[in-house]
Amino acid sequence: MGRGFGRDGHRTVGKMVIPQMSVASGGSVTDTEEVTINGAIKSLTATISNDTNGITFTISITDADGSVLFITEALAVNGIRLQQFMTLSLTDLPLNILCAGKITVSAIPSGDPGDGGVTVDVSLYVE
Repeated sequence: MGRGFGRDGHRTVGKMVIPQMSVASGGSVTDTEEVTINGAIKSLTATISNDTNGITFTISITDADGSVLFITEALAVNGIRLQQFMTLSLTDLPLNILCAGKITVSAIPSGDPGDGGVTVDVSLYVE
């Protein structure tokens, strides 16, 4: 079997759960987590808790040099969002987020979440 494939010929995919990120009531500061990935990010999920002010979040991934590798559109709270890295919309070419070492995953709020703050759980699926 080729490199990156299991015994049965299927690709080996792992899930990396990012430690829970949060924004406190009265705040609008971006929360970031640094992780190490050697492989290609194929998809991500982001679960965002309820908030009282109806804000949105964008999730960004940057490399150790500060280059933006990927950023989502504005994601609404109170739901699970699956973002598939299947194609790049402008060119319709296959897209893989290649990572070699440390990356930073950021949850960027559009404003103050209101009473109770808000939490963001992000998982990356890596091949």
